[in-house]
Amino acid sequence: MSAVVNKSRQRILSADTTGQEVRHSASNLIAQTRERLNKGCSGPPDDYDEVVHQTRVDMKRLRSLWYLIQPGLSTQEAAKLHQSAQRVASSLSGARDLSVMLTTLGTLSTELSEDTLAAIQAEIRRCVDNAEVDRVALESACRMLDQMEHQLGAVDWSSLMRWHIAQRLTQTGRKSHVLYRRASRVADVDALHRWRKWVKVWMYQLQWLVPEASPAKKWMDLLKPLGSSLGNIHDVDILIELLGRMAEPQDRRIRMALVKDLQRQRQQNLIRVHELADRIYTKPPGRRCRNVIHQWLNVPREYRYCSL
Repeated sequence: MSAVVNKSRQRILSADTTGQEVRHSASNLIAQTRERLNKGCSGPPDDYDEVVHQTRVDMKRLRSLWYLIQPGLSTQEAAKLHQSAQRVASSLSGARDLSVMLTTLGTLSTELSEDTLAAIQAEIRRCVDNAEVDRVALESACRMLDQMEHQLGAVDWSSLMRWHIAQRLTQTGRKSHVLYRRASRVADVDALHRWRKWVKVWMYQLQWLVPEASPAKKWMDLLKPLGSSLGNIHDVDILIELLGRMAEPQDRRIRMALVKDLQRQRQQNLIRVHELADRIYTKPPGRRCRNVIHQWLNVPREYRYCSL
């Protein structure tokens, strides 16, 4: 990562969380994202890829927060918050997709001549929509953040309660477990990619509640490599599909060698995924989430298995 492009830090929700506390944490993250985008606008183009990446990560953090508090908001307000974060992420998705695919291509062991590699890279660029990012795109994302912050001010936070957060965190953990079992049982690619999404939602939701020193960090820290390995599988699947539909195919033997290399990489990630999942889901996600909530609320250990 560029030395001048910093990662954001989530402002952990306090145990006496109110709607306004959630708003302050969300506004804090939006401010960090906006500052990075503004620096990116005045910085060198070499930093654009990392600015885009960190901005999209922040939108995932915000969307995980919206999912976490969704039971305490009206359906319309929750939908608007999700849409606003999705707009920012989507406006930069092409540039990120291109960067990831070119990086994945560069990790393969298949030997390619400079001309062949350049031709494949050009084809990938042609196939990816909105792949170029510039100062105008970053400025546009800043304006979308301003709109999102305005929406935060219009939300009615009065009905949000702590038990809404406890309920949704548990639902997220259980959903990730269900998708894991489905993906493992039937080798369902769609379930695998949905599982990836909800693993990351769960990870970011936990980060809104758990301080660095928490005992839960031991198993929580496994969620990041799990999400990364699932993301690698997703990137490989997209690149395999893209290689298959390029308008001007390269040498067939080269294409087959690349696909075989990608499939080998996919299998290695899949083995890693199952190793991590076996450790994470060794205890029911509902119990893990309940313990996290009790730690967040500072509930004495002898009462931790009582209902909230």
